[in-house]
Amino acid sequence: MEYVDGPIMSDRTRLDKNIEVVKWDLPQKTVLMAPPLIVQERTRRDGECGNSWAKKFKDGMQARMLAIKCSPPFECDDKILQQQELSVYTCPGEKIKKGSNEKHFGLDLAEFQGKQVYADMLYSLTDYPFLFREGQLRRTEDFIDSGTERAQMIFLFYTPDVGVASVLRFIVDFSQEKVMVRPKVQHYLMLEGADLTQ
Repeated sequence: MEYVDGPIMSDRTRLDKNIEVVKWDLPQKTVLMAPPLIVQERTRRDGECGNSWAKKFKDGMQARMLAIKCSPPFECDDKILQQQELSVYTCPGEKIKKGSNEKHFGLDLAEFQGKQVYADMLYSLTDYPFLFREGQLRRTEDFIDSGTERAQMIFLFYTPDVGVASVLRFIVDFSQEKVMVRPKVQHYLMLEGADLTQ
């Protein structure tokens, strides 16, 4: 049996085979000007569910988790047993607003483009499976959770040849039933000399 690009080979044969790498030179070099950021807007995770069936489902999920994780020989801290926002599944509550002392991943609330967000360096969440902050070991995959309403990844590039700064954003909206992902690119031309005069 053969595929278009050659016969089927075993993994061992594939590992022993050299693959040619072709380097394509780009006419214009673009550099990353700053570490990429990730920011998120959050809601509290202690909201009331919209109907009685949803509440029953949520409470059932929590009871199952407690029966598995908190029964002897294991013990759970009282806050796990009593705080609704620490449930396995939660319904969204009110949006976290300016003046809130609530932290997320050891981060304080900050203002960004007129919105209240939690901001971090993207590489601190993508390059390592764990992050130690404020005396707690946290799984980086938990930075985005059921309290995340919107998140943005922001990259800032510069192309010296043409004097253009570019901002690339990936915006993810979790606030609706269907998660929406939208890229956005903005270019800023540096004007000087004759271009500025014109």
